[in-house]
Amino acid sequence: MKVTDSFSEKQIERFWSCVDIPEDRSQCWLWTKHTNYGYGYFNANYKNFRTHRVSYELHFGEIPHGLLILHKRNCTNRACVNPAHLYCGTHQDNADDTGSLNRRATGLKNGKYTMPEKTPRGKQHWSYTKPERTARGERQGLSRLTEKQVLAIRSKYVPFKYGTPALAKEYSVTHKTIWHIVNYRTWKHVP
Repeated sequence: MKVTDSFSEKQIERFWSCVDIPEDRSQCWLWTKHTNYGYGYFNANYKNFRTHRVSYELHFGEIPHGLLILHKRNCTNRACVNPAHLYCGTHQDNADDTGSLNRRATGLKNGKYTMPEKTPRGKQHWSYTKPERTARGERQGLSRLTEKQVLAIRSKYVPFKYGTPALAKEYSVTHKTIWHIVNYRTWKHVP
């Protein structure tokens, strides 16, 4: 389905009213309204459309299935909707452009380094603020033991007499699992 199939003339007029077209038409035509990560968004008929895709379709027709609309190498502005700066490409073309233009967010360009305040850590992490959403104990999908069994393991454990190998055999788990339980490395919420 074409992105612009359901646009009326009035909506197309509204689209172009949000574009800043300079005197020199070879320069970037900038989207002046809502953007997200630098890409412009146009709302029509209760749907959001990326503006560079809309511009491409208005000038060149339907985008072939599975292809992306990419900015040419001389245009690195994501808000640009100049059809002369856009072309159809594959996901591989997009990845190649990202790598060759050094735009990958790796290493020190990664978001956790450039915007550390947006990475929740410690007491701000969701697992602390919403502990009921964290699957612990029996609710955790890979759990082989129940809370009753964990309590029994902790009460039966006697180092060097009835230790981890014997308990592991009795409960059909590894001795390392027993060691983690008796040392409160796992099942911490069970007293």
